Amino acid sequence: MHRGMIAGAVGLGLLMMAGGLPLTSQPLAWAQQKAQKAQKTQQKARPAAGQATDITADNMEIDDARNIIVFSGNVRVRRGDTLLTAKRLEVLREKAASGKDGQQEGGAAKLRRWVATGGVRIVRGDTVITGSRAVMEVQTDTLTVTGNVVVKQPDSTIRGSKLITNLKTNVTRIVAGGKARVRGTFR
Repeated sequence: MHRGMIAGAVGLGLLMMAGGLPLTSQPLAWAQQKAQKAQKTQQKARPAAGQATDITADNMEIDDARNIIVFSGNVRVRRGDTLLTAKRLEVLREKAASGKDGQQEGGAAKLRRWVATGGVRIVRGDTVITGSRAVMEVQTDTLTVTGNVVVKQPDSTIRGSKLITNLKTNVTRIVAGGKARVRGTFR
């Protein structure tokens, strides 16, 4: 069995990799071509450092005691050409260091994690990821999407129970749950 690779720009600058049977008679050339295309697309699509993130929702609640901001109802998060939509988004912050008088030093607290739930959809370019929950661990640059995960690209659709992506290494794993298996359809 040959090990092929599909690749493309995935939400938040991911490089999507999964095993599958190539549909050409030259599997190595097919994989190399897909990897080169994905690398070029990813380089163009990655948001610039310091780029603004725009969040809109029907409601927003800030709980300073718990260091959490909750957006609910028709949540839309846009950064560059990446759009995330969900019913709810929780943004957890690290406690800011306190000065002598209990005042925060250095301004706003750093983000630690964000959790999107309810009909999660991440769109970047021609790639769409859907699931019921997405968790971004900011410290480790790890994105995990769970709950009937579907990754659609123009020439492929991959389904699984969980998608785990390391944004530093650009490696994505899609895993199955229970007796289910990961399923890929390639055109």
